[in-house]
Amino acid sequence: MRRVIGDISSRIQSDAGLTMVRLAGLLLAIVTCLHVIACFWYIVGEADGGWVITLGVEHSVSDGYIVALHWALTLMQGTVWSTTPLTTWERLFAVITLPIALVFAALIIGGTTMLMQQTTDFARDMAGQRSALRSIARHYRLPPDFSARIAHFIEAEKSLRDLREREGRLLKELSPD
Repeated sequence: MRRVIGDISSRIQSDAGLTMVRLAGLLLAIVTCLHVIACFWYIVGEADGGWVITLGVEHSVSDGYIVALHWALTLMQGTVWSTTPLTTWERLFAVITLPIALVFAALIIGGTTMLMQQTTDFARDMAGQRSALRSIARHYRLPPDFSARIAHFIEAEKSLRDLREREGRLLKELSPD
């Protein structure tokens, strides 16, 4: 999966597009984690006296999956829904899964925050460069079309520099060392 995201990321030229791909990757990780937790919760709940039979969803896998997915979602939030563990195996699964889900949720929040911060830093850097360009253009009374060409060059150069940095990081990941 990391290779696929790296391949997609290397083809994207804009930082906004790259941020969207990274956010999509985080969303895919969340959905995958929720699915795995829900599937195991459903399997554990099928035991005699488990929540599947207690809630009466043993004849409908889709209904049971929706209940299990809802339980997994509440688990990722650090809360417990009304479907409480009824058997020893359900309790053990919940006790083991809760800290893992909380750590995973913290990693997702941290990753999303980091992506947003990178986007903000890039925008702030570009705004600073545009401000400096406007000051220089006013001071030297540069024609507007020439100022626009310089601004376009600065933005293209910044994007190219960022692309080279991303390619460098990707090459480091792919190196056999």
